[in-house]
Amino acid sequence: MGVISRMREVSPYLLALFAIVFIGFMVATDADIQRVLQVGENPATAVIGEVNDEQIRYVDFNERLEQQLEQQRRSAGEEVSIDEAGIRQSLWDIMVEEILLRQEATKVAFPVTREELLDILLDNPPDYMKQPFTDSAGRFHRERYVELVTQPERLADYVDPNSGVDPIEVVERWKRDLLRIEDFLRQSRTREHMRSLVHAIGSIVSPSYLRRQYSVENSSAEVHYVAYSIDR
Repeated sequence: MGVISRMREVSPYLLALFAIVFIGFMVATDADIQRVLQVGENPATAVIGEVNDEQIRYVDFNERLEQQLEQQRRSAGEEVSIDEAGIRQSLWDIMVEEILLRQEATKVAFPVTREELLDILLDNPPDYMKQPFTDSAGRFHRERYVELVTQPERLADYVDPNSGVDPIEVVERWKRDLLRIEDFLRQSRTREHMRSLVHAIGSIVSPSYLRRQYSVENSSAEVHYVAYSIDR
Protein backbone atom coordinates (compact mmCIF):
# COMPACT_ATOMS: atom_id res chain seq x y z
CA MET A 1 0.00 0.00 0.00
CA GLY A 2 1.42 3.41 -0.97
CA VAL A 3 2.13 5.97 1.67
CA ILE A 4 -0.55 8.36 0.37
CA SER A 5 -3.21 5.65 0.37
CA ARG A 6 -2.12 4.54 3.79
CA MET A 7 -2.34 8.08 5.14
CA ARG A 8 -5.79 8.52 3.62
CA GLU A 9 -6.90 5.37 5.38
CA VAL A 10 -5.70 6.47 8.79
CA SER A 11 -6.31 10.21 8.39
CA PRO A 12 -9.32 10.33 10.78
CA TYR A 13 -7.08 8.86 13.45
CA LEU A 14 -3.74 10.30 12.40
CA LEU A 15 -3.42 12.57 15.39
CA ALA A 16 -4.15 9.75 17.80
CA LEU A 17 -0.89 8.14 16.74
CA PHE A 18 0.93 11.07 18.26
CA ALA A 19 -1.18 11.11 21.43
CA ILE A 20 1.20 8.93 23.43
CA VAL A 21 2.47 9.36 26.93
CA PHE A 22 5.36 11.75 26.46
CA ILE A 23 3.96 15.20 27.29
CA GLY A 24 4.31 16.32 30.90
CA PHE A 25 1.06 18.13 31.57
CA MET A 26 0.56 19.99 34.84
CA VAL A 27 -2.23 19.55 37.34
CA ALA A 28 -3.37 21.09 40.60
CA THR A 29 -5.00 19.71 43.70
CA ASP A 30 -8.78 19.60 44.14
CA ALA A 31 -8.43 22.28 46.78
CA ASP A 32 -6.83 24.63 44.26
CA ILE A 33 -9.64 24.07 41.77
CA GLN A 34 -12.35 24.58 44.35
CA ARG A 35 -10.66 27.75 45.55
CA VAL A 36 -10.71 29.17 42.03
CA LEU A 37 -14.37 28.31 41.57
CA GLN A 38 -15.57 29.43 44.98
CA VAL A 39 -14.02 32.87 45.01
CA GLY A 40 -15.42 33.57 41.56
CA GLU A 41 -12.14 34.29 39.85
CA ASN A 42 -12.04 34.48 36.09
CA PRO A 43 -10.70 31.08 34.95
CA ALA A 44 -8.91 32.79 32.07
CA THR A 45 -6.73 34.78 34.48
CA ALA A 46 -6.83 32.79 37.75
CA VAL A 47 -3.46 31.67 39.11
CA ILE A 48 -3.28 28.40 41.05
CA GLY A 49 0.43 28.33 41.82
CA GLU A 50 3.82 29.96 41.41
CA VAL A 51 7.33 28.59 41.00
CA ASN A 52 9.91 31.27 41.73
CA ASP A 53 7.45 33.96 40.59
CA GLU A 54 6.50 32.04 37.43
CA GLN A 55 2.74 31.67 37.49
CA ILE A 56 0.77 28.50 36.80
CA ARG A 57 -2.62 29.50 35.43
CA TYR A 58 -5.87 27.65 35.92
CA VAL A 59 -6.76 27.83 32.23
CA ASP A 60 -3.53 26.05 31.31
CA PHE A 61 -4.09 23.47 34.00
CA ASN A 62 -7.64 22.74 32.91
CA GLU A 63 -6.77 22.33 29.23
CA ARG A 64 -3.84 20.03 29.86
CA LEU A 65 -5.63 18.01 32.50
CA GLU A 66 -8.53 17.25 30.17
CA GLN A 67 -6.14 16.23 27.42
CA GLN A 68 -4.21 13.95 29.74
CA LEU A 69 -7.35 12.30 31.12
CA GLU A 70 -8.66 11.77 27.60
CA GLN A 71 -5.36 10.22 26.62
CA GLN A 72 -5.49 7.89 29.62
CA ARG A 73 -9.03 6.82 28.79
CA ARG A 74 -8.07 6.05 25.19
CA SER A 75 -5.16 3.94 26.38
CA ALA A 76 -6.99 2.08 29.15
CA GLY A 77 -10.51 1.99 27.72
CA GLU A 78 -13.66 3.69 28.92
CA GLU A 79 -14.58 0.78 31.18
CA VAL A 80 -11.37 1.06 33.21
CA SER A 81 -11.35 3.41 36.20
CA ILE A 82 -8.82 6.23 35.93
CA ASP A 83 -6.83 7.31 39.00
CA GLU A 84 -7.40 11.03 38.54
CA ALA A 85 -5.86 11.94 41.90
CA GLY A 86 -2.68 10.06 41.05
CA ILE A 87 -2.51 11.66 37.62
CA ARG A 88 -3.00 15.10 39.14
CA GLN A 89 -0.19 14.69 41.67
CA SER A 90 2.23 13.05 39.27
CA LEU A 91 1.77 15.63 36.56
CA TRP A 92 1.90 18.53 38.98
CA ASP A 93 5.32 17.30 40.13
CA ILE A 94 6.44 17.00 36.51
CA MET A 95 5.32 20.52 35.68
CA VAL A 96 7.12 22.02 38.66
CA GLU A 97 10.26 20.13 37.70
CA GLU A 98 10.02 21.39 34.13
CA ILE A 99 9.72 24.99 35.27
CA LEU A 100 12.69 24.65 37.61
CA LEU A 101 14.81 23.05 34.90
CA ARG A 102 13.92 25.77 32.42
CA GLN A 103 14.72 28.48 34.94
CA GLU A 104 18.08 26.96 35.80
CA ALA A 105 18.94 26.43 32.13
CA THR A 106 18.23 30.11 31.52
CA LYS A 107 20.42 31.13 34.46
CA VAL A 108 23.42 29.25 33.15
CA ALA A 109 22.79 30.43 29.58
CA PHE A 110 22.12 26.89 28.43
CA PRO A 111 18.68 27.15 26.79
CA VAL A 112 17.36 24.94 24.02
CA THR A 113 17.45 26.89 20.77
CA ARG A 114 14.89 26.88 17.98
CA GLU A 115 17.55 25.58 15.60
CA GLU A 116 18.21 22.65 17.90
CA LEU A 117 14.53 21.71 17.93
CA LEU A 118 14.31 21.94 14.14
CA ASP A 119 17.36 19.73 13.84
CA ILE A 120 15.60 17.05 15.90
CA LEU A 121 12.25 17.37 14.14
CA LEU A 122 13.54 17.51 10.57
CA ASP A 123 16.92 15.78 10.52
CA ASN A 124 16.65 13.25 13.32
CA PRO A 125 12.97 12.71 14.16
CA PRO A 126 12.04 10.33 16.99
CA ASP A 127 10.57 6.96 16.09
CA TYR A 128 7.06 7.94 17.20
CA MET A 129 7.14 10.77 14.65
CA LYS A 130 8.43 8.55 11.85
CA GLN A 131 5.98 5.69 12.36
CA PRO A 132 2.92 7.17 10.56
CA PHE A 133 5.13 7.95 7.55
CA THR A 134 6.69 4.49 7.32
CA ASP A 135 5.23 2.01 4.84
CA SER A 136 4.80 -1.75 5.22
CA ALA A 137 8.29 -2.33 3.82
CA GLY A 138 9.79 -0.24 6.61
CA ARG A 139 10.71 2.68 4.36
CA PHE A 140 10.42 6.11 5.96
CA HIS A 141 8.97 8.72 3.56
CA ARG A 142 10.99 11.68 4.74
CA GLU A 143 9.78 14.08 2.04
CA ARG A 144 6.15 13.62 3.03
CA TYR A 145 7.05 13.91 6.70
CA VAL A 146 8.98 17.15 6.24
CA GLU A 147 6.16 18.53 4.10
CA LEU A 148 3.51 18.03 6.78
CA VAL A 149 5.71 19.17 9.66
CA THR A 150 6.75 22.38 7.91
CA GLN A 151 3.42 22.93 6.13
CA PRO A 152 0.69 21.55 8.42
CA GLU A 153 -2.05 22.91 6.15
CA ARG A 154 -1.12 20.30 3.53
CA LEU A 155 -2.56 17.60 5.79
CA ALA A 156 -6.00 18.60 4.50
CA ASP A 157 -5.00 17.23 1.08
CA TYR A 158 -4.71 13.74 2.55
CA VAL A 159 -8.10 13.62 4.23
CA ASP A 160 -10.48 11.27 2.43
CA PRO A 161 -13.45 13.40 1.27
CA ASN A 162 -15.73 10.43 1.96
CA SER A 163 -14.51 9.96 5.53
CA GLY A 164 -16.83 12.58 6.99
CA VAL A 165 -13.88 14.25 8.69
CA ASP A 166 -13.53 18.03 8.58
CA PRO A 167 -10.12 18.82 6.99
CA ILE A 168 -9.92 22.16 8.80
CA GLU A 169 -10.42 20.50 12.17
CA VAL A 170 -7.80 17.87 11.36
CA VAL A 171 -5.26 20.55 10.41
CA GLU A 172 -5.93 22.57 13.57
CA ARG A 173 -5.53 19.51 15.77
CA TRP A 174 -2.33 18.61 13.94
CA LYS A 175 -0.94 22.10 14.55
CA ARG A 176 -1.75 21.86 18.25
CA ASP A 177 -0.10 18.45 18.46
CA LEU A 178 3.02 19.79 16.75
CA LEU A 179 3.25 22.52 19.38
CA ARG A 180 2.92 19.95 22.15
CA ILE A 181 5.54 17.73 20.57
CA GLU A 182 7.86 20.70 20.25
CA ASP A 183 7.29 21.56 23.91
CA PHE A 184 8.05 17.97 24.92
CA LEU A 185 11.27 17.96 22.90
CA ARG A 186 12.29 21.25 24.48
CA GLN A 187 11.75 19.85 27.97
CA SER A 188 13.64 16.67 27.12
CA ARG A 189 16.59 18.56 25.69
CA THR A 190 16.62 20.89 28.70
CA ARG A 191 16.96 17.86 30.97
CA GLU A 192 19.77 16.52 28.81
CA HIS A 193 21.54 19.88 28.91
CA MET A 194 21.27 20.07 32.68
CA ARG A 195 22.47 16.49 33.14
CA SER A 196 25.46 17.25 30.91
CA LEU A 197 26.18 20.39 32.88
CA VAL A 198 25.99 18.58 36.22
CA HIS A 199 28.28 15.85 34.89
CA ALA A 200 30.76 18.43 33.61
CA ILE A 201 30.76 20.28 36.92
CA GLY A 202 31.27 17.02 38.79
CA SER A 203 34.29 16.25 36.60
CA ILE A 204 36.01 19.56 37.29
CA VAL A 205 38.93 19.33 39.73
CA SER A 206 39.18 22.32 42.03
CA PRO A 207 42.40 24.42 42.11
CA SER A 208 42.84 23.73 45.83
CA TYR A 209 42.72 19.98 45.19
CA LEU A 210 45.32 20.31 42.43
CA ARG A 211 47.60 22.30 44.73
CA ARG A 212 47.31 19.66 47.44
CA GLN A 213 48.01 16.85 44.98
CA TYR A 214 51.00 18.68 43.55
CA SER A 215 52.34 19.25 47.02
CA VAL A 216 51.95 15.58 47.96
CA GLU A 217 53.47 14.25 44.77
CA ASN A 218 56.40 16.65 44.68
CA SER A 219 57.25 16.92 48.36
CA SER A 220 60.45 15.47 49.73
CA ALA A 221 61.70 14.94 53.25
CA GLU A 222 65.11 14.47 54.83
CA VAL A 223 65.07 11.36 57.03
CA HIS A 224 67.75 10.38 59.57
CA TYR A 225 67.80 6.82 60.81
CA VAL A 226 70.00 4.34 62.64
CA ALA A 227 70.29 0.81 61.32
CA TYR A 228 69.65 -1.80 63.99
CA SER A 229 69.82 -5.56 63.61
CA ILE A 230 67.76 -7.82 65.83
CA ASP A 231 70.48 -10.48 65.59
CA ARG A 232 73.04 -8.32 67.24
